[in-house]
Amino acid sequence: MKKTFLHIFCVFLTLSFVVLAIFAFPTAFIRIKESVVDIVNSVRFYFEDLFSSSDSSIVTVNEISSVEFTPPFNLPKTWEEFSYLWHRYWEMFASRENLNSFFEGLYNILYEFSKFMMLVGLPIILLAIILFKVYMSTKNNKYNVDSLPLKIFKQLELKIFYPIKNFVLQFIAFV
Repeated sequence: MKKTFLHIFCVFLTLSFVVLAIFAFPTAFIRIKESVVDIVNSVRFYFEDLFSSSDSSIVTVNEISSVEFTPPFNLPKTWEEFSYLWHRYWEMFASRENLNSFFEGLYNILYEFSKFMMLVGLPIILLAIILFKVYMSTKNNKYNVDSLPLKIFKQLELKIFYPIKNFVLQFIAFV
């Protein structure tokens, strides 16, 4: 595999992560800037405290961030909110209405499934059993000859599995 393709793939992967960071996590850059400022101010404070007697440097690491905390996927912001929602979840989970809805839905699914199995599934299963018994009753006298399923598997392995495996190993070695 050419290294130019791997370079292009790495550039594409990097750009994808940058676009994801910009659109999915836009406040991350502000927090990174604040973290760098906190580190610089802490190092400045350390050296000023170590080598001089003045307390002119400001330690910003104890200040609350200017970015409002918004948890992803609509998760609760505080432990109290989580505890309340967790308690409400189990109350609603064990309610009579929820259990009735669950069993009603389960009944409808099982009813439709049983209709399908009686009309379509059972004949297909019986036909498969009969064909399997006929297939198993024939003797295989072709020793050292690949069967049709084995030939199909070997082709799939050759055309799909090995190229993917080789690409992943080459990409890991490249990176």
